[in-house]
Amino acid sequence: MVYGLEGAQDIALAPSLAPKQALSLGGKENEQGNFKDIVMSFLGRVNDLQINADQKMQEAANGTATNLHDVIIAAEQANLAFQFTLQLRNRIIEAYQEVLRMQM
Repeated sequence: MVYGLEGAQDIALAPSLAPKQALSLGGKENEQGNFKDIVMSFLGRVNDLQINADQKMQEAANGTATNLHDVIIAAEQANLAFQFTLQLRNRIIEAYQEVLRMQM
């Protein structure tokens, strides 16, 4: 047995990793909302992160920021969210182009 991995077999039984509910693929919307609402909510959150990062950078530029770490963390969170949004957009465009290439 490898030292430090005694409890590794219990990881598969962790309830926090189990799916909370099944994804509904039917014609009706599930409780979480439709795709448009989910995307709009996500884009709103990305926008909020960008605004927060801009405010923190303004505070740092004015000299009123109390903690430079918070400024850097906010900027990096906004950057990661934006990069994820770009990747999501690219994947959606690729999927759309793939659908257009399908022959009927």
